[in-house]
Amino acid sequence: MIENSRELKFLIWLAQNPQKHLPKKYYQLEWERVIKYAEKNRIIPFFYHFINCQSCRKKLPKKWQKLLEKRLMGATYVHQVQEKEKDKINHEFSKKKIIIVPLKDISVYKINYPPNLFSQKTDLDFFISEIRQKELIGKIMKSLGYQFRQLAVPKKYLSKFDERSLNYIKKTGATKIMIDFHIGEILPESKRKVNPITKEVNEKFTQAFIKSIHLHKKSHFHLASPEVHFLFWCWHFFLRDNCQKLRTLFDLAQICKQPNINWNKTLAIAQELRLSAYFLFVVALTRQIFKVRLPLKVSRAISKTPSVSLALKLYSPLLTAQAESAEELLNEKLNKESRRYFFLIKLLLWEKPTIFKLGPRVLFYSFYYLPLVYLKSRLN
Repeated sequence: MIENSRELKFLIWLAQNPQKHLPKKYYQLEWERVIKYAEKNRIIPFFYHFINCQSCRKKLPKKWQKLLEKRLMGATYVHQVQEKEKDKINHEFSKKKIIIVPLKDISVYKINYPPNLFSQKTDLDFFISEIRQKELIGKIMKSLGYQFRQLAVPKKYLSKFDERSLNYIKKTGATKIMIDFHIGEILPESKRKVNPITKEVNEKFTQAFIKSIHLHKKSHFHLASPEVHFLFWCWHFFLRDNCQKLRTLFDLAQICKQPNINWNKTLAIAQELRLSAYFLFVVALTRQIFKVRLPLKVSRAISKTPSVSLALKLYSPLLTAQAESAEELLNEKLNKESRRYFFLIKLLLWEKPTIFKLGPRVLFYSFYYLPLVYLKSRLN
């Protein structure tokens, strides 16, 4: 059903146990595939123990020992450069009195990662509320040595990306730093028929996000409230990333463990926007894969939402590990099996579908393919 399932199972084990020794059952792996998927999942830093533990290191072929060590050194270097650039960008924008909010970035919340690990990122994302500041953004980024970068996206989305997104790139030492600015809208939109992010939903959540922005004194960054930021990240992981990338889910699991999350407020916002099923599904995945202990109210909400319970039965955690690259996701070049699974799960969790809006293709998947997927999930 899913390619390279042994290697993917190992990566899930690694994300769950970054400090443990390599188990005997994983001595014989196709390490080329392991490293390929580890890079797609952004979990190269999780190999720190294997590289530095003499016992584990001996279990790896020498060729892959050296490659993993090289990849880890590269990821560490990129992370350090990104952190410095993030501070520089924040400082320059603060001088111009422009508020930028880091997105998909766990480090600004000062959440304690396990020892020797860090949140690996391909780029840095910031939110800016006003479109009219685009010209000034360009001037500031140019002064910092960045060049405008045109994204390779499908033509049907190009006008939307040009209007709502600015992307910059800069070569720093041996690496390239990529910066993405999300302007005016916070949630990922789609023109697909199974699309819970309507214009009204996007506007409401964007306003809630903007209202919650405050200056975080310890980090000197403007941040959204933990609850609103957590919701954004969950929905982005589900609706834009198709629930892929173990590192993102690992980061969400760390947020779930924080005592300062107001779960009542978080659930209330999700319910108001009719997106609670997606949120509950992602939170349930953190419990399923990373054994996060959720508050009783959240656990009850998951069990009392039939669509979430069914989606969890259908979903294989291996699909999260079978990550696609950012380019593949953006250009919708997904593995067909993964795409069908995810399509059905998204359909199950959609809180406001109508039979007339779905169309014949969607209905065919619903009534024909769903039983087959369910049987497959039970057999695996």
